[in-house]
Amino acid sequence: LCDKLAEIKKACQIYDERTADKAVSDLRKHTWSYPVKKMISSISEYLLHSEFDEAAEVAEKYHSPNEITASNNHSADMNLLLDTKKGIERYNNDEDIYKKILSSFLTNIGPMIVLFENVTPEKMNEYKIKVHAVKSICFDIFAEKIAGMASDLEKAAAIENFKFIAENNPIFVESVKKLEAEIKSFI
Repeated sequence: LCDKLAEIKKACQIYDERTADKAVSDLRKHTWSYPVKKMISSISEYLLHSEFDEAAEVAEKYHSPNEITASNNHSADMNLLLDTKKGIERYNNDEDIYKKILSSFLTNIGPMIVLFENVTPEKMNEYKIKVHAVKSICFDIFAEKIAGMASDLEKAAAIENFKFIAENNPIFVESVKKLEAEIKSFI
């Protein structure tokens, strides 16, 4: 984490957007505590708007190992995208209702994945709507890592930043497919 934040700070100081975006993307591949996820999203938001000084400032603030540490955000396995324990708790500990919600997600996600895999600048509005839907349901079912990724992609689509989408969409699609498999395994 500290090395990536130092890399982001250095890249922002020389206005190297590509390196900074790559470092943020690399950070998103891991599971972090809520404060770290919030900090990464903050940096990402600044980069979307080419606010390099602000992004460097956030990276500087948190690059010390004592400031912020990675933690397990999931109940069983850090590599899982879905926190079923929290999801079930959200639905008053009714696992059947939670599984119905997950089943509904599976029914609807297939056509969205096709759109995500084939996004073009001309499909930006539809992409923004669908990625918003994924963001919302993922927050609801406690697939927070994907929800965060979707949030960043939605913001990029809103300002028609296709470059950001082209660079970050592949890991998003891969993660959504992994979530789909996790859900199938769970239900």
